[in-house]
Amino acid sequence: MARIVPFEKGTEEALEVLRSGGVIAYPTETVYGLGADPWGPKAVERIYRIKGRPKEKRFLLVVSDVGMLEELVGEVPEAAEALMRKFWPGPLTLVLKAGPEAPPWCGGTVAVRVPGHWGVRDLVARFGRALISTSANRSSEPPARTAGEVAGRLGEVDLILNGGPCTGLPSTILDLSGESPRVLRWGEIKEEDLAPFMRRWL
Repeated sequence: MARIVPFEKGTEEALEVLRSGGVIAYPTETVYGLGADPWGPKAVERIYRIKGRPKEKRFLLVVSDVGMLEELVGEVPEAAEALMRKFWPGPLTLVLKAGPEAPPWCGGTVAVRVPGHWGVRDLVARFGRALISTSANRSSEPPARTAGEVAGRLGEVDLILNGGPCTGLPSTILDLSGESPRVLRWGEIKEEDLAPFMRRWL
């Protein structure tokens, strides 16, 4: 079974796991997530295997701040900039056109957000680049809300950072990569929260 350590005491060990191509689990403001180096083929493959996820389904990325988006995404529409100012850090994932430094498995788009959990932002900043962020669960099962749930379901994870219980609601995903916006998933941010931006910018 994966080892559970308090978030505040486990950051250095988590960085070592990530840099060696391993997989960690960590809390966000929404659900527990699995994290790995998105540019490490073996790490990416491990997350697919742990989740039992089909290869055609891609992962989200988390960044520490907007500055980390440089080269990761292509053009950032004005609407995306407005949404970032309003909802980041927070549970809104934006799908944007991929930039030249995006992981190769992303294809033509990148799904990215700045998480609301300060510890995760600090972890990503110290790692120095984006991390994969996908809910800590087997595909088709509900996301884990506690470190204990992660350990019970996903024992193959190398390290679990315990930050207490999460809300259980995922991030809302808004696709801005095409001609018109599409909500791919409703989550923590509701339709009424996005409505003013949809009317003004989209």
